[in-house]
Amino acid sequence: PSFPPRQTPLAQFTMPGPDDEESTSLEQTINEEYKIWKKNTPFLYDLVLTHALEWPSLTVQWLPDKRVPPNKDYSVHRVLLGTHTNEGEQNYLMIAEVRLPLEDTEIDARKYDDERGEAGGFLGGSSKI
Repeated sequence: PSFPPRQTPLAQFTMPGPDDEESTSLEQTINEEYKIWKKNTPFLYDLVLTHALEWPSLTVQWLPDKRVPPNKDYSVHRVLLGTHTNEGEQNYLMIAEVRLPLEDTEIDARKYDDERGEAGGFLGGSSKI
């Protein structure tokens, strides 16, 4: 039978076979390239903050407020994130707090933490989502 465009049965694209090995190999390659990029970020950028989300976010908006806690080396900013989920899953908005180092905060970009896979850092603690 012929199907109208965009209504092709999903099973046609999810059949097990040799493509599974290619998909696994591609995922491994992407993961290795990401690790290399992340290890080189101190040489490419002044600051990189990463946080894994359950769903990708196609919408990111910095909110206008900013707090500077007393006796801390960071400021707290809020970010609005919009999810991009699968069909059948509810999309939603969430507000995240991001701790950014103050201008005079020293960050040692030469220090690489193999366990966390991260370079540099400052004592701003963890972020809240």
